[in-house]
Amino acid sequence: MTDYWAITGISSSNIKGVEGVGNKGAMALLQEHASLQAMFDIANSSDKRLLKVQQQQQEAILSKQLVSLKKDIQLGFNLKDLRYPKT
Repeated sequence: MTDYWAITGISSSNIKGVEGVGNKGAMALLQEHASLQAMFDIANSSDKRLLKVQQQQQEAILSKQLVSLKKDIQLGFNLKDLRYPKT
């Protein structure tokens, strides 16, 4: 899902993605190449959508970082402490 969002972007979060590749194009590329990294590794393609992704590689990588969830953040407390006590 993060590769898809990295390509299409998320307008409500102001994440641009790859300009010129829409939802259908992103789905087709991911079905063919399986991942964003695999798209970067392809050489000499005539697919215009793939070329756009490769030309905007840095933007796609940044977009992927922005849409990825961070799981290693230290909160300084336990989430169980925030639960509402049962009565």
